[in-house]
Amino acid sequence: MEEYRRWRNESWRYDGSDKYPWPQPVLYHICLEMRTRGIERQMTQGELKRLAERQLTKWAKHVGNGMSVPPVRRQLEGAKHPQGPTPIERLKQEYERRKAAGFI
Repeated sequence: MEEYRRWRNESWRYDGSDKYPWPQPVLYHICLEMRTRGIERQMTQGELKRLAERQLTKWAKHVGNGMSVPPVRRQLEGAKHPQGPTPIERLKQEYERRKAAGFI
């Protein structure tokens, strides 16, 4: 929890979470998961602590089973949406066209 709190308070100094000086790569994965779930579910401090315990247990199990912790790296960007009018913009254009033609 201490590393999570420190990261939350100091992350603004870096270009991204992947640039932050993580003491261990596993903390990167745990802290990002805690932030994501904490925001989505509006977790309290106690709930975040329990989540941190579960994440540590999960990663200990992974390492115990011979898996390695992935390195710290930035997530790939999502697909770009095509440029052009959105469905609501098309509906508005249709409405304006019909209004100008006197149908509305």
